[in-house]
Amino acid sequence: FIVGRHRGEFLDESEPGRGSAFTLWLREPSAAQREAARWRAESPAVAARLHGLSDVGSMLLRDLASIVDSVVSRLREEAVVPGAESLRTSQLADHAASYVADLATLLAAVEEARGKPSPLVADSAEIQLFIAEKHGQQRARLGWTPKALHREWTILAEEIRRRVRRAAKQMHDRARPESIVFLWPLIEHGN
Repeated sequence: FIVGRHRGEFLDESEPGRGSAFTLWLREPSAAQREAARWRAESPAVAARLHGLSDVGSMLLRDLASIVDSVVSRLREEAVVPGAESLRTSQLADHAASYVADLATLLAAVEEARGKPSPLVADSAEIQLFIAEKHGQQRARLGWTPKALHREWTILAEEIRRRVRRAAKQMHDRARPESIVFLWPLIEHGN
């Protein structure tokens, strides 16, 4: 069960009279997972550090339509892909709103869990992977190159960063630095 939850493999070989050999294969943690683990290990007062993350998540949800509109506008202006200006808004926006909404939910879930393991936080990783796969499939159907996908992701990350920085003055003092600890590695991991 534990190996399956970590998307690993457990192999066993046994020969009567000779013994058994067991092999455990686990995926290497992502950069975001390593950063989050490092942060947790270095923070004796985790719950206090998490206070305000849900404020950042709420802001992302409030600004969701504006973030997606900015991304779509920039994709058209920069002509990230040939013919971007003629693509429908839904084709350019694709899964961006779902991705940003999940990030917002993740921030609230992390604060609510107060540094303890949470099924909602674990589910977020699976949701983001699913969104990324569907997004990549849609982009492949439209003929996007890896360079175009990278640029699109960079634009989305820049828009999220811009909103967090702009709203930081109105949020709890700790919300901005802690949102950076959580969001930046997640956003950069998709790059």
